[in-house]
Amino acid sequence: MYDHLRHMAIFCEIIDSGSLSNAAQKLSLSRSVVSEHLKALEQKAGTRLLHRTTRRQQLTHTGQEFYFHAQQMCAEAGKAWQVTRKTEENPSGPLRISAPHALMDNLVIPCINRVLDKHPNIEPILSADDKRVDILGTETDIAIRVGRLPSSSLIQKKVSSFRDALCANRYFIEKHSLPIENFLAESYQQRVHSLPFIANGWQNENIAITATHQEHSIKLEFQASRFASNVYIAKSLAKAGAGLALLPDFLVADTPELVNILQHWQLPENPVYALHTYGNQPPAVVSAFLFALVRERSQLGIEPSIAESLYGYTQRAL
Repeated sequence: MYDHLRHMAIFCEIIDSGSLSNAAQKLSLSRSVVSEHLKALEQKAGTRLLHRTTRRQQLTHTGQEFYFHAQQMCAEAGKAWQVTRKTEENPSGPLRISAPHALMDNLVIPCINRVLDKHPNIEPILSADDKRVDILGTETDIAIRVGRLPSSSLIQKKVSSFRDALCANRYFIEKHSLPIENFLAESYQQRVHSLPFIANGWQNENIAITATHQEHSIKLEFQASRFASNVYIAKSLAKAGAGLALLPDFLVADTPELVNILQHWQLPENPVYALHTYGNQPPAVVSAFLFALVRERSQLGIEPSIAESLYGYTQRAL
């Protein structure tokens, strides 16, 4: 079928150009190659489509009907290419993005605003979910996730990072006598383990964290007894004094009621990835958002110069 389509396109060019030689020149092919395409087409059709002499060419009756339909095919193909080019030059249409709640507010929304300023015809469809979504099953164009998938056919681009913060409100800290400097004491670590802990939807019931400070390292373990379906509910519970919580550091920094209990300690970095299924040639709407994503100067952001060198996105995408 694909060979037939190519034969038909060259056949139309022969008719439109007036000769095999003119068609060959326009298509940047040799005259013999164009002649072979015509011969192959007539063999497949089982009839002569074009009478040719050294001075002129003339369509047969069947050739006239064939040319009419082949010309329509070429015209529709041309429209398809025009639509593609137009979309690439001026991204438009739906863009489905999924992200955890905290990253939707602090990373995705600012990027979407930048993209819409440049490309107002893009139609964002945003979904916040702290659990991992099925990209293919939900027809998601881009999924923002924390942590790299160990093995996946999805394209994964690191776009940012953050650290968690072990936090609680001041009343909770005073009630349970939690002076921050005592974490090196083993007995203190055991006491912290018995305190109420608030788990986000993606966290397990048993949580373990390792924190470092200079040459010191501590491991703290918690058993959740309060559960939240998303990070904002977990933050509200912590603000209300319901227990300890492990929340993104940028959320804790923006919440005066919460105290980072391990403020002088460093927890592991959580890399943030953008995932999609489009291989090395994503649609223009996806490329535009990815380019904005790695350039976004937010609390999570990577410096634009670093982002460009790491991911190789070019200005054409935005």
